[in-house]
Amino acid sequence: MTIPDFLMIPVTWFSANALSLLAAIAVLVVGWYLARLAARAIRQLLPLAYGIDKNFAPLLSQAARYGILIFAVVTALNLIGVSSASIVTVLGAAGLAVALGLQGTLSNIAAGIMLIWLRPIAIGEFIQGDGVAGVVVEIGCSAPACAPRAGFISSRPTRSSGPRPSPITAASRAGASTSM
Repeated sequence: MTIPDFLMIPVTWFSANALSLLAAIAVLVVGWYLARLAARAIRQLLPLAYGIDKNFAPLLSQAARYGILIFAVVTALNLIGVSSASIVTVLGAAGLAVALGLQGTLSNIAAGIMLIWLRPIAIGEFIQGDGVAGVVVEIGCSAPACAPRAGFISSRPTRSSGPRPSPITAASRAGASTSM
């Protein structure tokens, strides 16, 4: 096989699959746009819904965004000709590898989900603990973001890395104080 024959292989493949590639690129662009739109809509509209806690908005908006992006990537790869069974297998293996490699981070995410689910603190409350004190601005998956009086936003992991976690004291706007 000569070099010109070797260079003709990608050109031949591209000419045979040009429409599939353009459709895959279009699916990726539309999926990216819809993921951003859905995440923004959930983040803005979910707190307005009656009976829905405002702490769920960041978590659900991130889940919707990544779910739409994964669906768009799988669809685009399927349009190109990659089998969806192999994509799901690779995603499962990658998920297992990431889960094993990021055990500490995943425990912070689990602790953040428990903060959202059990609601020991809420947005707008003053918390103090682990060297951070301030008003809770957002409760994310891995850490609550606080705005101290200095004006900047700081966050600490929800799970302490030391042998004994330090207690977090929360005081609502009414002035009540509880220890967690």
